[in-house]
Amino acid sequence: MTHRIDRLEAADLIERVPDPSSRRTSPVALTEQGRLQAETLARSLAEVDEDALRVLSEAERDQLDKLLAKLLEGLDA
Repeated sequence: MTHRIDRLEAADLIERVPDPSSRRTSPVALTEQGRLQAETLARSLAEVDEDALRVLSEAERDQLDKLLAKLLEGLDA
């Protein structure tokens, strides 16, 4: 995990935020560049999802929503 965090920090996507209550932990926060990239990726993923679902009718999308919700409920149990 540290290696990944180091790489993200080197790419100026996150920054370590000092924790005044603990020297052993170092929370991270997105930098402005990281926030912009995360937003861009989220939009791209939404477009991919929309493209994939385009072949389904509205009724099929509703059915898929219900089935996925059921799967998630099972994972939470």
